Order: sequence, then structure tokens, then C-alpha cells
Amino acid sequence: MRRLIIPAAGAAMLGAALLSAAAVDFEIRAAEPAEASLTPTQIAGESFHIQNPVHSDGLMHHYVVESRFGLFTAYGRDALAVRLREVAALTTIAKTSDTEVVLKSVSRGIEEDARSVVQVALNPVGTVIGIPKGIAHLFSGYKAEAGEIAAQV
Repeated sequence: MRRLIIPAAGAAMLGAALLSAAAVDFEIRAAEPAEASLTPTQIAGESFHIQNPVHSDGLMHHYVVESRFGLFTAYGRDALAVRLREVAALTTIAKTSDTEVVLKSVSRGIEEDARSVVQVALNPVGTVIGIPKGIAHLFSGYKAEAGEIAAQV
């Protein structure tokens, strides 16, 4: 029994020594500037820039996008492209003011009202004749809705 234990222990120690020596042989990639792997438009834009240095695991780069909206990480160039599009979308949203949205909504409403006034002016008789039909259609919708509610109860 002792004869088996000593060689097995020796083999285990030899294997551990070989594995630790092999682990030292692997190259650890050094950090590099963003300019080494990206174009100038990808490095910095209107509201973002890539933090230096860029780290790599030997397969892909680990980018950190710093913007006024926060820090975003990206693993690889494809993920970086997605993050840059997201930052561009956030920038566009930030530029759109609430006042601008209200003005566009009001102008659309005014355009629709103007079309209605023009339609009434061009066909006044048809408009007057159509009013009762419109009211009847409105009440038929209410009647159908009431029927659905009654069926559920």
C-alpha cells in the first residue's frame, strides 16, 4: 500500500509543478490606448468619449464609454457600436425640449382643424346631412359597449 501512495504523491506534485510553470508562460495583454483599436469618431463624439486605457482579455477589448448620461461598458467592437448608438439616441432625446413637442402637437391639431373647416366650407350641405348619421354612429358604439358590459356581468 505504501508503495502505491509514494509514487502517486510524487506524480501529483510533479503535475502541480508542471501546471504552475505552464501558467507563467501565458502572455497577459497589456492595456492599450483607444486609438490602437478604434477610429477617431468611435473614440470621442459630441457627448461621449472612450476611457483610456482599453483593456483586453486576448480575445476582445473591454471598452468603457463615458458620457454625460453615465458610464457604459462594452465587450468588443459590436457591443461598443450598440452603446454608441444608444448614447446618440439619448443625446437626441435630451435636445428635444418639452416645448418643442407641445408646439409640434398643437400645429398638427391646428392642421387637422383647418382641414375640417375647409371640408365644411367646400361641402356645407353634406356636412349638415352627415351630422345626424355621425350622432347615430356614436350612440350605436355606446350601445355595443353597454351590451358587452352587460354580458360580462
